[in-house]
Amino acid sequence: MNAIRAVAFILEEMEEVEKNRGIREVITTELTELGNDLKLFIEDTTKKIDTHLDKKLVEVDSAIGKITKRPRQQWTTWQTRRRKRA
Repeated sequence: MNAIRAVAFILEEMEEVEKNRGIREVITTELTELGNDLKLFIEDTTKKIDTHLDKKLVEVDSAIGKITKRPRQQWTTWQTRRRKRA
């Protein structure tokens, strides 16, 4: 009778370990996917912000050119450096 109880106890423990392992695998997979999604979101957002900033800098450069009758070299240089980084 004690042997049966011992085997039953061991089986219950093994079942619990397997459940925990399965849960751990699911959580790990979900967190990995979330991390990948966040990485893509940040990359896309960064590109959109850079594009928007570049457009606004062109507008500013154009406005300065109209006011001073010549384009501002420092804005152009800054934009060139930003594009090289991207």
